[in-house]
Amino acid sequence: MYCTFEAENNVERRSIQTVLYETLLSLTKLVSPILSHTADEVWVHIPNVREESVQLVDMPEVQELKEQIN
Repeated sequence: MYCTFEAENNVERRSIQTVLYETLLSLTKLVSPILSHTADEVWVHIPNVREESVQLVDMPEVQELKEQIN
């Protein structure tokens, strides 16, 4: 991932990685009913997931933003 933040534990860098990770999880879960085999292939390459298949997890829940983004 290209990032201008050098330090591994830079807060902005970790924030970006968290958003990308959560987006990947949610999108994979959402497409799983339509593209089941493709979603399962993606799922096995996502680090730190406990379930063996994306078909065994719940759909993502809506998360409210805590701050207004301008």
